Amino acid sequence: MKRVIVFMAVLAISGTFSACSKKENNVQPPIVPKVEQKIIIAPELMKDAESALAFIAAIQSNDKKRMYDISNLTTELVEESRTKLTNAAKYKQTKKERAETEHALRMSGNIDFFLKKLTKILPKSAQLQSMKSDKMDDSTNDHYIKITYSKREEAVSDKSGKLAKEIAVKLKQIKHVVNGLTLQEFVFDNKDFEKMADKNFEVLSYF
Repeated sequence: MKRVIVFMAVLAISGTFSACSKKENNVQPPIVPKVEQKIIIAPELMKDAESALAFIAAIQSNDKKRMYDISNLTTELVEESRTKLTNAAKYKQTKKERAETEHALRMSGNIDFFLKKLTKILPKSAQLQSMKSDKMDDSTNDHYIKITYSKREEAVSDKSGKLAKEIAVKLKQIKHVVNGLTLQEFVFDNKDFEKMADKNFEVLSYF
């Protein structure tokens, strides 16, 4: 009789362990939310169209350092250019050297200007997409970039007051050589910039 009782006790204990084991196996691991990571490509590895898109994205994120990196511009070069231009009598640059020096200083000024004036059309929620690129000559490319507004309240309106869901902008890329260093200047054509200022956007679709 004692053997029967012991045997039943063993069965009961083994059944308990079995049930616990099944419960443990059925416990779902905690769900860890996926975090999207943006891969930042080094400027020297980018193609021209990628550089233009990255430059616009840097304006959007208010990242002046990134804009400098993509342009291959440095604060040291900007300060050196400013010094040479304000002390022309001392440095006595040739016409070509002066033109090169002006490029670096102008690029720095454009970057500051874009960060102040373009944030309204480039909210952080907007999506950017490269549409096409046209090679104008050996040193100049025109890049067409689509801006898609995901939030109606952040979209730009055209001259008629209609809210644009998608607009296209043209960004010009000009390569300059300054002190043996190739700089990439990204700039909007004056006429194109005036159109944007007048809300005369190239609208691809409306809300």
